Amino acid sequence: MRCRDVFGSRWELSGILSAYTGVPSTVTTSSVDPAGLGILGASPVSSRPDEICNANVNAPDKYGAGAQALTWFNTACFAAVPEGAVRPGNTGRYTVRGPGFFNLDASLLKTFAIKERANLQFRFETLNTLNWVNPSGFGSTNITSVLFGEITSFRAPRRVQLALKLIF
Repeated sequence: MRCRDVFGSRWELSGILSAYTGVPSTVTTSSVDPAGLGILGASPVSSRPDEICNANVNAPDKYGAGAQALTWFNTACFAAVPEGAVRPGNTGRYTVRGPGFFNLDASLLKTFAIKERANLQFRFETLNTLNWVNPSGFGSTNITSVLFGEITSFRAPRRVQLALKLIF
């Protein structure tokens, strides 16, 4: 978008808005194989627990006000397969949706004529302009981990930069 002010000088404003939904994740359990399916450690099929409710519904506030620690989904919705049961857990693949992403980058620039073939451009740029908190992912999706369902990392905070660019 380009706009002219009352003095006839030229300013340019631009931006990039990015918004993504969260990545689906599979909840797993330790290397227990109650059904005797031959699952030994991490694999594409992985050993899964029982799901007793929808972990995405009434989640602990999705990192908003009142969030319990930094838990992203309702971890109480998963339980180990009962001892003595010879069956796999009923949790499906990709049942938990991870944190999404929202970002706005913006820049404001003005070009000044110095000579006939030379211009000086002043640039003011911001990355993550709104300083939106973007969680990066889970510490673990394994129900036996102390980091199960917790957010342990975040994407970059707001960054501001000023620049002068000589164009000739």
